[in-house]
Amino acid sequence: MEVFERRTITILFVDIVSFTTLTEVLQPNKLAAILNDYLREMTAIALVHGGMVDKFIGDGLMVLFGAPEAADPPSQVLAAMQTAVAMLHQVEALARRWQSALPAQLQVRIGISTGGCTIGVFGSDMLKSYTAVGTPVNVASRLQGEAHPQGILCSRAAYELVSHQVRATTRGALRLRGVRDLVEAYDILEVLG
Repeated sequence: MEVFERRTITILFVDIVSFTTLTEVLQPNKLAAILNDYLREMTAIALVHGGMVDKFIGDGLMVLFGAPEAADPPSQVLAAMQTAVAMLHQVEALARRWQSALPAQLQVRIGISTGGCTIGVFGSDMLKSYTAVGTPVNVASRLQGEAHPQGILCSRAAYELVSHQVRATTRGALRLRGVRDLVEAYDILEVLG
């Protein structure tokens, strides 16, 4: 019998801006080389900061903090913020590396949310994996879509846990697809701690 637990965790989604355009113009081998380079670098950054890469979703990654290893929520959020900043810097380096092969500047969007989720191994005998489900997962995914290119957008719940360790501007209350309530969001400008 599988064991499930409800726990406060932090979720980070990162996704390449206009990836569909790249898939339409790049040759398959070049596309695969760029994508695999990007996924390798983003995964390494997540692991260094204590995140668990939950899954790849095309060109996107879902990263969990506070699961499977428990951590206090402020530490989770700070680790997610540090991960996000490191990812942005690495994407700039990747953009320089692949500049001649790309039709446009390589950029990503990052969304971060924290809150109570159900964690455990989901699936069937044919395919199963450890993951998290809950509104904060959906919020992080939707915030990623609303983030500015090369930007980090987080929920108020995440921001409040590290407000003294970041510089941010408020985006206001956003209506996010698939989320019942308005979500107050913050653009993270700098991580101080």
